[in-house]
Amino acid sequence: DTQANNSVAVNAFVKLVKDLNPPFVFLSSFSTQNLASEPEVLKAKVPTMYAGGADVIHERKNPYMFRLRPYDTVTTTALAKTAINRIKAKKAGVIYVQDDFGQGSANIIEKLLKDGGVDVAIITSGAEKADGHPCAPIDKGAIDRAQDRVDGLADIFFEWVSERRGVPVSTVRAWQAGC
Repeated sequence: DTQANNSVAVNAFVKLVKDLNPPFVFLSSFSTQNLASEPEVLKAKVPTMYAGGADVIHERKNPYMFRLRPYDTVTTTALAKTAINRIKAKKAGVIYVQDDFGQGSANIIEKLLKDGGVDVAIITSGAEKADGHPCAPIDKGAIDRAQDRVDGLADIFFEWVSERRGVPVSTVRAWQAGC
């Protein structure tokens, strides 16, 4: 049980290989866990089956990792071509889970559809969920919210530097990355 946690997935793989020396291993279906485990798979040199769809996994060319399903670009390309060439879609909405499992496929299909002349609608369950999405327009409110977050993080960083360098926060802020 990887408990939907990358560290747990890696530790489980390492323990399994160390304790049981299996002839092959099945990993989880989460791409992030497959990516996190990939260096250990390479070290262990144990054939490993995985179901994560992220393209980056097979792009690493680990000779011990074998995918159980097509990677995201294959499936999304087929979907986009069907929508564009067979259905002759002019507009499409893409619904997905905002995590690694759904985000990669959504980004690929949105680009393919837009490149094919299809207008892609972004539909969310909250007013701010599409902020910063590459297919959604960005409004002044979204820019202001993002700027507030950046400014808040900058304040934390300025305080951290101030404490370590023994200078006032105002001095660190005034440097404007010029030090």
